Amino acid sequence: MKLELKNLKHSMFASHETHCFEAKLYVNGVFSATLSNDGQGGSDYVWWEKGVPISEKQVEDYLAKNVDTMSHRPEEWKELESPFRLEFWVGDEVNLLLATRELKKHLKKKILYKKGDEVWEKKFNIPITPSVIEEWKEKNPQVTEILNTMEFEKALEVYRA
Repeated sequence: MKLELKNLKHSMFASHETHCFEAKLYVNGVFSATLSNDGQGGSDYVWWEKGVPISEKQVEDYLAKNVDTMSHRPEEWKELESPFRLEFWVGDEVNLLLATRELKKHLKKKILYKKGDEVWEKKFNIPITPSVIEEWKEKNPQVTEILNTMEFEKALEVYRA
């Protein structure tokens, strides 16, 4: 079963206890449900489309049985006392999508680099190009891990760590 969260609309100012969002859930490439949360700490709202071939129960059962294949943080999920749920997966996907957006935005105007266990940044008022990175690297030879030069998935992993 392939689960995808698409068309995420997120409101930072309205997110208090939880993310305030609306998104579309696709199961095996088929639009299946609209999900949302008002950001006040309550559960997600799920509206399943009529006539979709997969039910919410089937998705929940799949997630409970395949939790270790669903995220970059399965060890945390395996320790849950209750069965893994769609809401947990959605929360993780929202976090991943927001981090992806944020990283893409930062990479345009900043050089992001790893210093120790932390990600640091150097802001520029011009777009970041390979020549800007090379020039900055020459002035900072001690920096060996620059997120701008990594494959995006690896940079995202470092950025989220």
